Amino acid sequence: MKNFTSLKSFLWFFSKKDKKNICLAGILCSAWSLDNSLWPIVFKKIIDTLTELEGAREQIFERVSNPLLYALALWIAVDILYRLQGNIFKNLFPNFDSNIKLYACQYVLRYSPSFFSENLIGKISNKIFDL
Repeated sequence: MKNFTSLKSFLWFFSKKDKKNICLAGILCSAWSLDNSLWPIVFKKIIDTLTELEGAREQIFERVSNPLLYALALWIAVDILYRLQGNIFKNLFPNFDSNIKLYACQYVLRYSPSFFSENLIGKISNKIFDL
């Protein structure tokens, strides 16, 4: 059993079991920045296209179709990234939590019998599961 001296060592010990999912979740968090940085650009393109349009109004769809397709593609891509991120978090956080609780239970089981006679089992288990 390992004694943790810092938060960094504690987090590293429990996160190295799920390195792949943690890295993938970090990459998928970029969906938020894509969502917030690319939507204004797409709307700017649409508005600029509409304000520059002179003459016949029949050309509106022809001129605005590319920015609208970009908006649709961005919406679909960001939605897929958010859903993937949610699925990874759905599996990652309960596993991380259960690994910490299991380690704490194994750690407490190494204590002497006098510890268990002085402290009630329910009190000890409540402290572990409050982690």
